[in-house]
Amino acid sequence: MSIEQEIFRCRTVRPGALAPFGFERDDDGYRYAETIMGGEFLAVVRIDGGGRVHGAVVAADSGEEYLPMRVDSSTGAFVGEVREQYRRILERIAASCTFKDPFLSAQANRIARMVREQLGEAPDFPFKGAPGCGVFRFPQNRRWYGIVMHIRKSLLARGGSGDEEADVLNVKADADAMAELLAVPGIFPGYHMNRAHWISIILDGTVPDGLVMRLLEQSRGFASRGGRKVRVPGSAASWIIPANPRFCDIAPIFKRKTGILWKQGAGIRAGDTAFIYMGSPVSAIRYKCLVTETAIPCEYHDGNIRMTQAMKMDLLEEYPLSFCTAARMRELGIRSVRGPRAASDAFLDYFAREGKAR
Repeated sequence: MSIEQEIFRCRTVRPGALAPFGFERDDDGYRYAETIMGGEFLAVVRIDGGGRVHGAVVAADSGEEYLPMRVDSSTGAFVGEVREQYRRILERIAASCTFKDPFLSAQANRIARMVREQLGEAPDFPFKGAPGCGVFRFPQNRRWYGIVMHIRKSLLARGGSGDEEADVLNVKADADAMAELLAVPGIFPGYHMNRAHWISIILDGTVPDGLVMRLLEQSRGFASRGGRKVRVPGSAASWIIPANPRFCDIAPIFKRKTGILWKQGAGIRAGDTAFIYMGSPVSAIRYKCLVTETAIPCEYHDGNIRMTQAMKMDLLEEYPLSFCTAARMRELGIRSVRGPRAASDAFLDYFAREGKAR
């Protein structure tokens, strides 16, 4: 493992912090340079478009890389001081320009951010002997609904071999859907759990983020003693999506035409239902729509909204301001809608029951 990999392991670059630190933009991303060893060498650190950190120590006069710093067997006082000064620069960059990720894999960290943004919950790490093992808990009763572990991939499949490791997420699943779920690439019987009720999802990008989140939210429902069945590929789902009334007045658009284009939500597919939550000052569910088409190429940017991929929705129903306010949504277990999120059983039951009574 290189010095850069060691220091920036489990860290995500904050692009907005790079220029204030001293990075300059170039064709490959960002570049920072600083002299060390009294000006004899130049430490050059690059961060590419994918957030990966690369670096080199080069001689100030010739521009040639000082390779002994990379050789473990080079143990002299001089090379040791070069390493130490270079390391201090990297550590300053890490402290100022990145934030610490809870897990090793990019997908595990994306899921953790989605849980924090959509559900307001963060993992805790209760096992001293396994610091990378994180647990998601339902806050009211502290029951687990997801466990992230870093294990050998071979442990997930019978007869597997090799030492390649990956983050996996254990969630509780609906027993009736178990056979269909286990047919999805990247989903396995629960590792170190009751395999009749739990599954393990490998977090290497094989399973899309949208499906991972739906399974995690279903497991959360079981932890709250009110879990609903999750859809598996091919079936429909219901979503709550946010809209900002300050930037978009939807009512006139629906009156002019039957369908509207909307920013594509991760995991949403044609045939799904989307409830549109209008943010402050409306703060209520106003519309129920049917998603008729997804993955529509789109280039739209007005300063507030940017879309590169859109979905098309048809209006099914409009609700009065008082029907499902933010306060009612909190009663139904929906604390915030910062991005597309799966609708809960309690939410859907309320609309099925009270919507007919209106």
